[in-house]
Amino acid sequence: MKKTKRGFTLVELVIVIVIVGILSVISVPIYRGYVEKAKMTEGKVLVSAIAKSELAYHVQHGYFYNTPGTISRDSVLDIDASGNKYFRLFFARSNTPMTVTTRQQESLNSISKGALVANEIIDSVLIEAGYESPQGWLVVSMIAYSNGGFSDMETYRYGYGGGGDEEIA
Repeated sequence: MKKTKRGFTLVELVIVIVIVGILSVISVPIYRGYVEKAKMTEGKVLVSAIAKSELAYHVQHGYFYNTPGTISRDSVLDIDASGNKYFRLFFARSNTPMTVTTRQQESLNSISKGALVANEIIDSVLIEAGYESPQGWLVVSMIAYSNGGFSDMETYRYGYGGGGDEEIA
């Protein structure tokens, strides 16, 4: 009778383990990057929706709306973030006229097609949404501006806690 081979050799098992290890070393960081992009997209969508609601509120009332603290839903702006996976809390601080500095001049010129001048006072609202992460509080923020019927939104920024911000839009 001839004996049949019934299993894998130790060398074959080691080769499979090495291949799986190499694939996991390559794929895990890529997967984490996709997860971070998905989180930031959720934050950008929420902040953008709040900014558009704020601009519509400004058109109707002549000033921006202040949320009553950090909240997850607001009936005035018609925003509900409680169903989000990460960014469930947001706030909007406004009604403080802002002086346009020379540094802000370039990004704000699109509001009135170049009519803004440095040190001009405009209405603005700071909008932030965030969630607790292992690195600290992750925040996405935006500033919406309105001046004489022209309005615009500043670029999105995000950062951990009090750390440095990064532009994401």
